[in-house]
Amino acid sequence: AAMLTFCTERDADNVHEAVAGWGTDEDKLVNVLCALSKRQLERVDGVYGEKYGKSLKEEMDSELSDWLGSAAGFKLFMTTLLSAPAEADAEFIQGAMAGLGTDERQLTEIVCTRSNKELAAARAVFLDSYGETA
Repeated sequence: AAMLTFCTERDADNVHEAVAGWGTDEDKLVNVLCALSKRQLERVDGVYGEKYGKSLKEEMDSELSDWLGSAAGFKLFMTTLLSAPAEADAEFIQGAMAGLGTDERQLTEIVCTRSNKELAAARAVFLDSYGETA
């Protein structure tokens, strides 16, 4: 049971091993990062940043491709996993309103499934990031 305990150093090192060198070991990333709670992810992110000079989100953004079909979905999944909920919601709202027209399904899902407090937090991030109201 002791081997299954949470260890920020080990998890940070395992993420680094998964992205070091040529290519990325997506399975290893999933095994390490998806087993952690949001609070544990924040702790690993702190250790990772100290040891390797990048946040986990920055690492995923630079390591994971967003132009190869399903790989784009994996990158979105990993960066969303590593984002604060309000930050992720703001990005989804921006994406739903980008370009011609809007993605009403995406907007409806966010607006109807978040509390007033969560929506206010997403609005604040949206204003800070995009300089306009959503």
